[in-house]
Amino acid sequence: MATHHRAGFSLIGMLAAIVIIVILIAITVPSLQSAMGPAGSGGGVQENQISTHADRTNLHSIFQGMFAMEMDVGGHLPTPSLVSGSRDKSQDTTANLFSMLIARAGIHPSMLISENEQSFYVDVDSDYNTMSYNPSSGVYWDPGFKADLTSESNVSFAHMPLLGERFKQGWIKGGPSMMPVMGNRGPKDGVAGQESIFFGTAWGGNVLYADGHIDFTYAYTVPTLYGGGDNLFAVESGAQGVDGILSFTKSISDGGFELQFD
Repeated sequence: MATHHRAGFSLIGMLAAIVIIVILIAITVPSLQSAMGPAGSGGGVQENQISTHADRTNLHSIFQGMFAMEMDVGGHLPTPSLVSGSRDKSQDTTANLFSMLIARAGIHPSMLISENEQSFYVDVDSDYNTMSYNPSSGVYWDPGFKADLTSESNVSFAHMPLLGERFKQGWIKGGPSMMPVMGNRGPKDGVAGQESIFFGTAWGGNVLYADGHIDFTYAYTVPTLYGGGDNLFAVESGAQGVDGILSFTKSISDGGFELQFD
């Protein structure tokens, strides 16, 4: 009678296979983290991360939504005080701006959260009240939407303060190609500190310009309309009074504003 031998793994063969698997994991995981990881991991935000591409897509969609609303505000991109007709600058905060875009431009609340978000204070507004929009009652957005980086925020992205020369020259349809209007937020004055989620790692982010194009940059300072450069996260006088700033506007009035940075 013929004897049949069953093939199998020896103990040495199994150990060798395990070693190979461990090596492959060690090689693959860092690459995946680099491609998909959020800000604050490894070397910070990278241009070719999947999360960075997702941010760029969302910024583009937000801009398209604003562009579609331009007809309501006579040349300027959507501005709460103009859309409401009040001309009250105190309405032109970050919270009201993005809440208005959800109500009027069809922006989904999840699109306002960066894929690179790290702050525990920032999360999607899953309870946005779309029924709150009622122009006949003077309500143009959900007042429950939050944008305060020290307590609670339903948006990640920073934007140009809606006041002064920068607003007049940049927050317009077909505005200057070198005027930043929105993008990933960064540390105050471009100086990372312990209060910044980018502390200990390199900042990188997408910047949306007034003409609609988006550039990724690792630099805090970008070229300006009139030569030289502007720090994206510092309040500077700027040439001819035009300064490129990306921040949260916590409060605003004709006399000035209170800004928040990462």
